Amino acid sequence: MKVIFRRIGFSIGAIIVVFALSLGIMAYLDQATANQAHIYPNYPKEELNVLLSNAFNEKGEIRLTPEDYKSLLYQTGLGKPAIDDILGANGAVTPEVLDQLKQFQTDFFAPVKVLCSKIGIITFEEKIINDKQEEINGFNFVKLRKGDILINKSSHSTGWRHGHSAIVIDADNQKTMEAILLGYNSTAQNMEKWRSYPSFILLRLREDAAQENGTSSEEAAAKAADFAIKYLDDIPYGLMAGFINKAVAPEKLKETQCAHLVWYAYFNVGFDIDSDGGWLVTPNDIANSKLLEVVQIYGVDPAQIWP
Repeated sequence: MKVIFRRIGFSIGAIIVVFALSLGIMAYLDQATANQAHIYPNYPKEELNVLLSNAFNEKGEIRLTPEDYKSLLYQTGLGKPAIDDILGANGAVTPEVLDQLKQFQTDFFAPVKVLCSKIGIITFEEKIINDKQEEINGFNFVKLRKGDILINKSSHSTGWRHGHSAIVIDADNQKTMEAILLGYNSTAQNMEKWRSYPSFILLRLREDAAQENGTSSEEAAAKAADFAIKYLDDIPYGLMAGFINKAVAPEKLKETQCAHLVWYAYFNVGFDIDSDGGWLVTPNDIANSKLLEVVQIYGVDPAQIWP
């Protein structure tokens, strides 16, 4: 009998040791990704009034070159759609416009303090905090559009920085549809939380990609959002959702996950935004889709949004 108890005790001890080692390895792997939480510009600020000195022609039309847009992205985190929205709404580089763009630039270059917290058994999430350890916002959104895609790189599990994604279903009221976390069904969410992530990517369907399908970017994106509202609310979370058949018919959809939800909404209106076409779609796959363009970034490298 004593031998049996010794063996049981040894087995329990071995399990505890293995469990402790596993936790230690997972913690180490997650800590190793810390330098990817928020990537700062490794180049100096430039004067925006100089970059925008020839933004308009004599007819009041925007005449920025591709190189101008690239420079503005590197300085403010704003892509061409956002720059055109801001400039086009005013018709000139007014002091108010310059102040608005300077604020984006200030936020883009500002240092941040990041707190990494456990949100699942093996999953961690990063948020921006102040010196009192309170969660704070790091940036402002540009003008949003229904169907816009939100991505962050702030979620990671055992060293894999998988991130999170969502689709905007109500731009005016800043509402998204999201598959949040294992154990929770997909649901509409308020976008405010996204401003406290130390990394952020806002993407939009390219106009030329939409035109190839005989529609406009705005119309197609709105249809994707409407599809998400109709078919993708209150769906159970599944880590491997879509692994066997990610294009299953809506009435047969039993589970989803954050990237699958966004991909599925667009796929069902004619756009496959999974960049590698693999069995499992991830936020990284969507971030690298050639059908999408950058509207805004924060805390990521403009040269490589998500390598």
